[in-house]
Amino acid sequence: MSGQPFAFKNKQLIYSIQIRKRYNFLISLSAIMDPAQASQAPKIRLRAPRLTRDQRLQVLTLSQFGHKQKDIAQRLGITIDQVKKVVSSGLVSPRKSSGRPFKLSSAQVDELEEFVRSSREKRQMSYLELATNFPQWSVGEDAIRNALRRRGYERQIAQNKPRGTLVKTNGKG
Repeated sequence: MSGQPFAFKNKQLIYSIQIRKRYNFLISLSAIMDPAQASQAPKIRLRAPRLTRDQRLQVLTLSQFGHKQKDIAQRLGITIDQVKKVVSSGLVSPRKSSGRPFKLSSAQVDELEEFVRSSREKRQMSYLELATNFPQWSVGEDAIRNALRRRGYERQIAQNKPRGTLVKTNGKG
């Protein structure tokens, strides 16, 4: 293989990502040897963080007042590409990030929650045991765990009992 990356359309991008990772790795190694020197070295980020609604509003306002995109990017500490995208879209509210859809529908999660709440023994079942109780869904323990966490349930080890139990939390789960 001789150290070559996978065959992607844009090999230059792959090489630049590898270089950034190596650079950040070397910075972290130098932190072990000399922490004062490593803290001064700049980190290279692979992806710029998403803009908030307020940042998008600032970009649009500055753009409407005739500021150059480069000046807006420097002033707000964001990339020029982010400024271009906001100005071209003209939208203040960011789009909802498109992520992977949930494996369980809300009706299935309702059924799962009802099943778990029905008895103490069912609350103490492992996520794998819960998944095997619903073979028609064809999901694993991770999907069950994530669905229950979205509903505010978390595992807590019960005192003086052999197994953990699911409890509803008040905050974000």
